[in-house]
Amino acid sequence: SNNEGVTFSSTANINVVEYNNITVNSTASLNFGVGSLGSMQNNITNNVIVTNSSSFNDGIRLTDGNLSIVSGNNITTFGSAAAGLNVGINIITRSFSVNVTENIINTSGVTLNSGIILNDSNNNSLVINNTINVGGSGAGQWGISLSNSIFNSNVSLNRISTGGTTSNYGISLQNSTNATVV
Repeated sequence: SNNEGVTFSSTANINVVEYNNITVNSTASLNFGVGSLGSMQNNITNNVIVTNSSSFNDGIRLTDGNLSIVSGNNITTFGSAAAGLNVGINIITRSFSVNVTENIINTSGVTLNSGIILNDSNNNSLVINNTINVGGSGAGQWGISLSNSIFNSNVSLNRISTGGTTSNYGISLQNSTNATVV
């Protein structure tokens, strides 16, 4: 079952989530500090977000979150299960022109942990000046991952540290990705 600190539905556009302390602890998987499904033009700034469960923890998850700003957040996600998949900021499925700037992200678990993910048609986005620490006891720790049709996005001035057993990357570009990385 999902556990979410703050959630927006598809009819809740133009929201501000600012200066909150959000903690989601659970024994179940699929936990989000801030979750948005189809809600656009959100401003998620200056929050402290902690998610902790077995696996599938996202500090912030935006789906179809066009024209949103995610800035100045301090995010910690960790899980104990082998499946891992703990993500600081997860921007998925057709989220255009999202600005992800000046966040501090710490993720840890076993495998497949990431600081920031842009996945599946996220175009014209900025990922700038974030501090990302990703660690795990297994493989596949990624600082920033861009995959599946990411076009005209800018990834620059980020500070990234990754650690695990194998297949750890600071920045990963996959499957039809055309981004500027500096």
